[in-house]
Amino acid sequence: MDFLILPDDPGADVLAKSARSAAGSVLTHASGRPWVVGHWAAEDLTLVTAGTRRLALFGRTRLDPQVAERALARASSLRDLDPLLRALPGAVHATASFDGRIRCQGTLSTARQIFHAEVGGLTVAADSPRLLAEFTAAPLDEDTLALRLLVPAPPWPLTLRTPWRGVRQVAVGHWLELEPDGRAREIEWWTPPAADQPLAEVADRLRDALLDAVSVRVEGRPAVGADLSGGLDSTSLCFLAAAAGADLVTHHWRARDPANDDTEWAERAAARLPGARHRFVAPKDAPSWYEGQASPTERADDVEGPLSWDRNRLHMEHQARADAADGATLHLVGIGGDELFTTLPTYLWSLVRAHPLRALSDVHQRRVANRWAFGPTVRGLLDRSPFARSLTEAADVLTDPATPLSDPGLG
Repeated sequence: MDFLILPDDPGADVLAKSARSAAGSVLTHASGRPWVVGHWAAEDLTLVTAGTRRLALFGRTRLDPQVAERALARASSLRDLDPLLRALPGAVHATASFDGRIRCQGTLSTARQIFHAEVGGLTVAADSPRLLAEFTAAPLDEDTLALRLLVPAPPWPLTLRTPWRGVRQVAVGHWLELEPDGRAREIEWWTPPAADQPLAEVADRLRDALLDAVSVRVEGRPAVGADLSGGLDSTSLCFLAAAAGADLVTHHWRARDPANDDTEWAERAAARLPGARHRFVAPKDAPSWYEGQASPTERADDVEGPLSWDRNRLHMEHQARADAADGATLHLVGIGGDELFTTLPTYLWSLVRAHPLRALSDVHQRRVANRWAFGPTVRGLLDRSPFARSLTEAADVLTDPATPLSDPGLG
């Protein structure tokens, strides 16, 4: 799936002609001008119309067309679509054509994003920076390419930069409005919820949201593959998929290290999923990490940069072929679970200031678990450097020797 979103402006006709030469499908504004130009499968598009207003969703979700049509008709502005779009399960790109104005929105998780660039005085949006880079012949931004070498990723807000000059990414929690005169502005639609909500109450809402999200993805599929690593994130997804009624095929890669107990936990989980088919793969029967690494010129599909998980590419391709052989058209993986549900040690910096006495036990537990030295821990907690200065200092020490593991790195 890839597409461009064009403003409802006469000047967009010229842009559409050049885009149409490579496009497979076109949606139009009520004016008849091209609105969305690109490639997508019919089952990935949900289109709602209310008079001259239109809403298009790209991706799998669950939507009551009549409710959406009424919401679209009653809205007095594009902002009024917030409740409708907030309630959608799954992950979709959303765009609305609304009385000459356009709303373009990705997901909060950034699994689906919106990018934009100026072309001939008009702002054009897309679901991919590559499309805009090709469309505008944008030059590479070498500074950003250098940032992409940082592992695991450059710090915020440097992560928001694309590798092409003039191609911008919409900020997280914002949607992009294309105005009738071709200008654009980003509008915030999400702010973090209050941090003091009861854990039990939040857990129930989270469980319901996860089950709903997984259900949307597995509904109507002949079979679904899923990692069963033995860890909490992917294993939880397997149980959610089973609860949603999926014909589940789980995959577990046995570890080479005999001290790794993931297989034991995966076997326990598999025993509690009797309705699923389980595949346990020995190390000798699958590619190892870094096996079969190809040169960059042989990876023509990596147009937007090296795959973050390139070390594991052949491993994933092996898994995809196994899924296909089992009739699965989707594979669930728990990547992202750690990022969502594991607290980074930097939270201690704020906790010490908000609740000094309560923080003592947390700091002690972290120190013992991670073997942090006392001196660096105290210095990190007392450091009052603002974020901008901390970020600058991080750049200054990039070529220094790596800090010892006993240093918690609370900056």
